Amino acid sequence: MKIFQACLLLTLTATLLIACTNDNNNEKQMRSINDVNITGFKEYVGTYVGGNRVTKIIGKLPGGESYKEVDLSNEMIKVTYGYNGGMFSETNISEYWFDGNGTVEKNFLFNAMLLTILVPNSERYHFTIDESSFSVSRENMVQLLSENLDHFLIEEEILKNEAMAMFLDENKEATEKLLEQNKQSIGELVKSTEFRKQFFEKFPIKDS
Repeated sequence: MKIFQACLLLTLTATLLIACTNDNNNEKQMRSINDVNITGFKEYVGTYVGGNRVTKIIGKLPGGESYKEVDLSNEMIKVTYGYNGGMFSETNISEYWFDGNGTVEKNFLFNAMLLTILVPNSERYHFTIDESSFSVSRENMVQLLSENLDHFLIEEEILKNEAMAMFLDENKEATEKLLEQNKQSIGELVKSTEFRKQFFEKFPIKDS
């Protein structure tokens, strides 16, 4: 009887340890593209590049738990990713970004697309993780999005006057519609190996 009780106790202990380990692993999973609800960004439509809402957007985008620094000078959104003293270790962050599944490319492209849509007066997007850096202008991203998404606002009045017309209520509503109707398309584009290949041939990720 004692042997049976001891075996039962060991089994329960092992089960609890496995459960705790799984819980810890779930807690320590950084946000991927699959975890992002694009329509959840509607509240950030029309964000001004100089405001603190930009950092909130970045924190909610893929890899956002690992951003170290955000520079918003000269209407550029410059994000440096890496160990920031948070809940994720350097090893966690490195394994997440450099997982062999194109996460750096996917995140950089996805984040540039969303920031182009949400922050209409931004002029350039620059991302860095370790020795890898990427930079692309808003003009290039607008062309990309207008060619691949439905209902992207490309009217002349919106593209000129420093894109300030995007802050008008009617244009905010149109941008919210854009997010809603293209939430699947954006994910499919980013996950497409061929699409990423063509994009990064034009705007390569460089080793600094």
